[in-house]
Amino acid sequence: MAKVLNYEAQILQGNIIQSWHVSQSVDAFTGADDYDITISGSLVVTGSFKNPTISEDTVGYQTVMVDTASGEFFFTGSYGGPSGSSGTSGTSGTSGTTGTSGTSGADGINGANGTSGVDGTSGTSGTSGTSGTTGIDGTSGTSGTSGTSGTSGTTGTSGTTGTSGTSGVDGSVGASGTSGTSGTAGTSGTSGAAGTSGTSGADGDIDVLFNSSIRYVASTGSGHRLELTSTGDTFVNKTWSRSSTTLSITSTNGDYVLVRNANEDYVYGAITIISTDEFSITVSDAGATSGTRAFYIPAFKGTVTESGGDISGIEIDAPRALSGSCQLHGMLIYADDQQTSPLEITLPTGPQEGAGTLTSKQSINVVQLSGISAAGTGNSGNLTTLNQQWNLGSSYNVLKITGVDNFTPIIVKAQLF
Repeated sequence: MAKVLNYEAQILQGNIIQSWHVSQSVDAFTGADDYDITISGSLVVTGSFKNPTISEDTVGYQTVMVDTASGEFFFTGSYGGPSGSSGTSGTSGTSGTTGTSGTSGADGINGANGTSGVDGTSGTSGTSGTSGTTGIDGTSGTSGTSGTSGTSGTTGTSGTTGTSGTSGVDGSVGASGTSGTSGTAGTSGTSGAAGTSGTSGADGDIDVLFNSSIRYVASTGSGHRLELTSTGDTFVNKTWSRSSTTLSITSTNGDYVLVRNANEDYVYGAITIISTDEFSITVSDAGATSGTRAFYIPAFKGTVTESGGDISGIEIDAPRALSGSCQLHGMLIYADDQQTSPLEITLPTGPQEGAGTLTSKQSINVVQLSGISAAGTGNSGNLTTLNQQWNLGSSYNVLKITGVDNFTPIIVKAQLF
């Protein structure tokens, strides 16, 4: 079966033109390989026009004729009939009558030329996403109140004309005695008891404010790995306890979280709701068993559909936490033998918690793509035809990555802003 010219979808403005994009045309027009060529419009030949293998058939076909002035070909309904056979010689030397000539077939009409297709318009460039807002600073702890001062001892009254009286109460001064010789000094009043110390204030700011931008492996298997990058609200100073590999935290927010500063640091996983204000997560059976200053950040869930290293689909789910508590910023995808293209990724929707609004054509969050071929142990190769597609009429949150059917291990990164 003859071949057809291919790769039209890859020959676009801004793309790299490969050798096989051009060599197929050279093979077709030099006869190096069999190709079916379809021409819309006229074909003008300045040399010979040959078809040495043309078939002969006298049934159901018409005659091809050439206009020697314009060089154009036409076909007719029939061809000129053969001359009639010569009559038999008559007796006595008289010649037979000549047979009549067959009638000529009528000329066929010229076919109209097809119109040329109009060029497609160029797609508009995607707008850049806005930068994420800076997280608010944590509030400082309140200072402890000072303890009350002890009451002063009472001042003794002055003695009359001689010995001084005992000190009076704090406040008004006793009246002076009459002039004369000074009396002996009165004894000093006893000191008042010391006031009790004030209670200590609550703990203020922590020594280190953990980064709210987190990176974690959301899914991994024998033939794939999915790593996500996101930001979220930081929930601080949470009371926790651990029994074996179960870590319980006094708080409830989200479906998947990343926990820090507990019996181990930087643990990602799904939570199990214990009550309205407590959840648990699986950790290692090591380290401390309780504390009061755990931190956690809501995170996204990633589900990968993969068979033998070929990923057919990825779904990212947002945590059901406080509105605006989590934003997805990037995905790093490894497939051990990628054959399916396009690779479809279903993203969470919403400007406050997700990967973008993604509810209309105008709100599609165009991603920045890059990727490499990761076969063997030498240098990596490029995925030169890597691109993205979005449905413009529905399912606006489904990202389709094309050009990944490399039939080798690949690594692809998609960044969202």
